[in-house]
Amino acid sequence: MKRLLLALAVLLPAIGVAQTNQCIGVATEVLAHRYVKRTTINNVQSQAGTWVIGSYAGNWDTYVQQTAMYEGFQSHYGTQSIQNGPSTVTFNDTPSVNGTGTYSNSNGHLAACDQWPYTMSIGTTWDIQEVDAPEIENLPPGDGEGVPSLWYFEDAPSAVPAHVGFSGGYLYQYANLTYNKNCLGNDTCNGDPTWSEQDGEGSITIDSNGKVSSTGPSDECEVYDASVEATLSGWKVDSLIWVNAPAGAQLPSDMSVSTDKWEIDSSGETTAGYMTRHPWELVGICGLAIPSMAINETFGSWSEPGATSGWTGDPVETDKDRFPGKFCPSCRTYGGEYYFEDVIGAPAAEGTPSPIYTGSGPNYTYSTVIKTTSDQKWYVGDQTPHGDGTEILDLSVKYYQDHGTSIENP
Repeated sequence: MKRLLLALAVLLPAIGVAQTNQCIGVATEVLAHRYVKRTTINNVQSQAGTWVIGSYAGNWDTYVQQTAMYEGFQSHYGTQSIQNGPSTVTFNDTPSVNGTGTYSNSNGHLAACDQWPYTMSIGTTWDIQEVDAPEIENLPPGDGEGVPSLWYFEDAPSAVPAHVGFSGGYLYQYANLTYNKNCLGNDTCNGDPTWSEQDGEGSITIDSNGKVSSTGPSDECEVYDASVEATLSGWKVDSLIWVNAPAGAQLPSDMSVSTDKWEIDSSGETTAGYMTRHPWELVGICGLAIPSMAINETFGSWSEPGATSGWTGDPVETDKDRFPGKFCPSCRTYGGEYYFEDVIGAPAAEGTPSPIYTGSGPNYTYSTVIKTTSDQKWYVGDQTPHGDGTEILDLSVKYYQDHGTSIENP
C-alpha cells in the first residue's frame, strides 16, 4: 500500500478567547493510498482511499474520487465521502472479458475537520499496471504451419525418435506443458490451472499436470481439430495440437535404385561382388518427406533353399539413431537428411557376374539363392532392432553369392 502525506492548508480561527485545537493534535496526518493490481489472475482491482491518523482522527471527514481507465480511456468513475472515517473507492475488472493491456487510475483526496475550519488536500495521485494473458508454454515444435505437433508411433507408446534432422532437435509422443500466469510482483495470482483437451479426433489426451500425449494420428493433413486448454479463475487459454505419424516409405521422386561394385570402405576399393542400393523416403500423413530420425531393421528366420555352401552367418540388422548421412560399410545403410538407403549385396570373393541378375550355371554359384527371408521389416521411432516403433516397410530379400535383391510384400 502506497501512502502519501498530504500538504496541510490551515485556515486560522478568528482572534478570541483561548480554546483547544481539536483538529491538529499529536501526529495528525492525512494519508492517501492508491493501487492497480491483480487480486486473482482474472481480476484487476483499482482502488484509492483517504484516511486520517492522530489524536483527533475521529474529528475528520474524508473524501476520495477515482477515475479508472483501460488503455487510456475512462472505464469507471466514483467518489466517496465519509464523516469521521476513511473513504475508499474500488473497481474490479475481468481481463479475460475486458481485455489485456494497460489499466490505470487517477485520484483526488481531501480531508476536512468538523471542529475547526481546517482542510487538508493534495493534487492527483495515480497508479498503472500492465496486464498480460496467461500462456501455455513448453509446447512441442511446430509443423509446417507452425502448429505444435506430436508424433504417434502405433504399437510403440514408449518409442522416441532420437533425432529429427541432422541439426538435432527432438520430437516426442508427449510434451510436459507448463502454465505461465504472466503476473507481476505486486499481483496475487494463486492457484493452478485445470487442464483439458478438446479432441474430436481422439488423437490426444492430457493429464492433470499438463502432460499431453498422442493417442493416434490426426485424421487429415493439417486439419486441426484437437487442442489443449488451461483454465484458472475463469480465464481459459488454449493451443492447437496436431499429431503426425509415419505413413509408409516410398522411392524418392528424384532418385532411383542403383547397383554398383561392392565398396570395402570409403576409399573406393571394391571386391568382385555388387551392392544394390534402394533409397527410401519416409512420409507422414501429409505425404511429405519426414526428416531423419531413429530407424531399425528386423529379419525373420533365414532359409538356405538347396544351398550346400555359402555364408555361415546371417546378415546383420541395422539400428541407427538417425538416417546415416555418409558411407557406412558396417551398417548396410546410407542416406541423407530426408531418406535412407537399404543396401543389399554380397562381397563375392571371385567371379564377375552381371550387376543384378546372373546367367544359369552349376548349382551354388551366382544364380543360386544362398539366403532368403520373406520377413525383412523396417521401423522408425526407435533404434533398437527389436521391432520397436512404427513399421514402414515389409520386404522379402534374397542373397546370392555376389549380389542381393528385395521386393515389397503385398
